[in-house]
Amino acid sequence: PFGKMEYLGAKFLSAFTILLCISVVSGLGYALGAAMPWVTSEHVQSFNPISYLHLYGAILIPDLLLISVVVFGIVLLSRNIYAGFMTILIMVLVPQMTGFVFSGDTNSYSRALLDPFGFKALAYYTQDWTLAERNEWNLPFEGVMIWNRVFWLGVAALIFGMVYRQFEFYQNTFSLFTKKQKV
Repeated sequence: PFGKMEYLGAKFLSAFTILLCISVVSGLGYALGAAMPWVTSEHVQSFNPISYLHLYGAILIPDLLLISVVVFGIVLLSRNIYAGFMTILIMVLVPQMTGFVFSGDTNSYSRALLDPFGFKALAYYTQDWTLAERNEWNLPFEGVMIWNRVFWLGVAALIFGMVYRQFEFYQNTFSLFTKKQKV
């Protein structure tokens, strides 16, 4: 026998592990592509594994975790995989929506903090970098970037907690529209 935490933890961690493996293989593909003999150094810079590890640790893994928790919760509670696909489509639009919502805001710190994927937090530090600096320097992981990641990982934990609380092994599916059945 297993409990609710073991069940939800195993389902979530297995899905997240598969997603993480896909993204790691993609990064390895980029690294392998840069090492091909026909690739010249004038087209591609030398491979720096520290830059990739930094990118994965600071940006990609927290983003994948947030997206995974949201989609996992929607699919688990609605028991509908198509709701998960729609959630992914909506989340692709979130960076554009947050940019639109905060376009009149003169405080770029709040925009950087409230961007769920960290693009505005990254731009907060890199907006004045030249193209050469962007190609050579590692991504900054300080100040608002750290707070952005902590805030959105906290949101992901809160969402997972709400999903855990709502989930029952013998539950009806969650729906925005309820139908009354005739007896």
